[in-house]
Amino acid sequence: MGPTEEPMAPATRERILAAAVRVLQQRGAAHLTTREVARVAGCAEGSIFKNFRDKAGLLGAVLCEGLPELEALRRSAAEAPTRPVREALVALARAAIDFYAASLPITAVLLTDPTLVARHREAIRAGAPGPQQAHLEVAEYLRAEQERGRLSPAADPRATALLLCGAAQHRALLELVAGPSVLPDDRDAAATAIADTVLSGLAR
Repeated sequence: MGPTEEPMAPATRERILAAAVRVLQQRGAAHLTTREVARVAGCAEGSIFKNFRDKAGLLGAVLCEGLPELEALRRSAAEAPTRPVREALVALARAAIDFYAASLPITAVLLTDPTLVARHREAIRAGAPGPQQAHLEVAEYLRAEQERGRLSPAADPRATALLLCGAAQHRALLELVAGPSVLPDDRDAAATAIADTVLSGLAR
């Protein structure tokens, strides 16, 4: 190993992640192959296996690290305590819709291959972040709001987070499969409706 190889590793990893997101956005999940990602990243295909072990590792990293929509969701969760509860829930629901709209095509690629699914689950059990991150971010926010006394203590934060994230995921799925034109509202209106419905069962 040369003296400059080790410091280059993080930069290579980030470049590969960025390339994978670019392939996904420009060409779709069907073209998210290690060969195509390596071409876009300008690196050897072996670099992907060195940094991510296999395709499952790459897909998992894109899902849990590479998507800007996940970063936006985390940002919304971090900022939520500074906002009124309704405003925070609307922002979280909107960010969740965006995240699922971006991540569902990658999830679909994973689910078509039992080997990829098994390896992805193995990585999660070993401590890698997984698709549950969005739900956990929302649940933690709701739990904190209960401790502040701004939400009913009777509600289960994790179950409530599942309701919000599940509704956001289904809205994203409908948009991906049927197209946004067939839906009665846009993402902003859908996020508001989801948040208001969730809040109706949380108010003190």
